[in-house]
Amino acid sequence: DVYKRQALYQVRPISPKEPSIGEQLIGVKYRIDISPLLEKMTPAQIEERIKEFLSKKEIPFLKERKGKERLVNLRQFVQSVELHETKLHLDVRIIDGRQIRAKHILSSLLNLDENELLQVRIRKVQNILSEHSMRNEKRRKI
Repeated sequence: DVYKRQALYQVRPISPKEPSIGEQLIGVKYRIDISPLLEKMTPAQIEERIKEFLSKKEIPFLKERKGKERLVNLRQFVQSVELHETKLHLDVRIIDGRQIRAKHILSSLLNLDENELLQVRIRKVQNILSEHSMRNEKRRKI
């Protein structure tokens, strides 16, 4: 069922000498359908929370991985977030190979609990690769 909703956009060979796609990844774009939340929050309230979130320099977040906890600044991972009718457009940075899940950002941004997070649909729409990898891709096409 999950595979029926997936689409393949590009396939290209990667030389063993090149960095992996994961190493070239510098960002991810998400589209988040928040229409179920609009019963509890108005668009104006959401816009206000976005403005407040983006105005902060630091937003502490306890990240768990492999049984270890690490305190990170959630704000530095958020490139941009905008409300477009019933969807949030969220652009997330990847810093030194580390990334934060969109659901954690959304939870902090809109102060959502686990049940509320389950109501929204988070869709990754684009992986952003480093300029270096894009230049190499253009060179190969010539």
